[in-house]
Amino acid sequence: MTQAKFKPYSRNQLQLIPQSWEEKIPPAHPVRIVDSVIEQLNLSELYRTYKGGGTSSHHPKMLLKAVVYSYITNIYSSRKIEEAIKSNLCMVWLCGNCEPDHNTINRFRSKKVAPVLKDIFKQIVFATILHGEFAIPQHRMMTAFPHRKVKEQLPRGQKTTNDHPEFTTDSGTEL
Repeated sequence: MTQAKFKPYSRNQLQLIPQSWEEKIPPAHPVRIVDSVIEQLNLSELYRTYKGGGTSSHHPKMLLKAVVYSYITNIYSSRKIEEAIKSNLCMVWLCGNCEPDHNTINRFRSKKVAPVLKDIFKQIVFATILHGEFAIPQHRMMTAFPHRKVKEQLPRGQKTTNDHPEFTTDSGTEL
C-alpha cells in the first residue's frame, strides 16, 4: 500500500510576492456588482449628514457598500456585519481592509443613511437596472412587503415589462 501524498501546508509561510485581493474575487461576483453600482451613485446628500471637525470617519461610500452587500447576503445584524468585514474575503476586499466596528455600522445605518434612504435606494435600483444586473421576470412582477409577497400577473399578451410605463426614466426612455 502506497502512502498518501499531500500538498505542502504551512500557515506561517511568508510570501515574497503578496497576492492581490483582486485576483481572489471572480469578475462576475455580486460583490463586484455592488462595488460598481455604488461607485456610480451621487452620494452628496449622504455626505451632507456629516459635520466637520472631530476625528476622521470611515468613508460613507465604503460603509454603504458593506451594508448593501451584507443585506444582499442576508446579514442584517451590525455585529454579524462587523464579523463578516473581518473574516469574509469579499467584505475585506470591498472595505479595502478597513474594519469599522458594530457601533459605527449601526450609527451609520440609523443616523446617516436613514434620512436619505429613499434617494439612495432609488439610485441603487436605477443604477442596477442600467448596469444590466437587475432583471424582472418576463412572466410576472413581484412586489415584496416585509410580511408577505404579492404577485401581479402581466396583462395578457404582454411578453416583457418594457411595455410597462413604470419602467421608464423621467425623460421617457425605457430602462
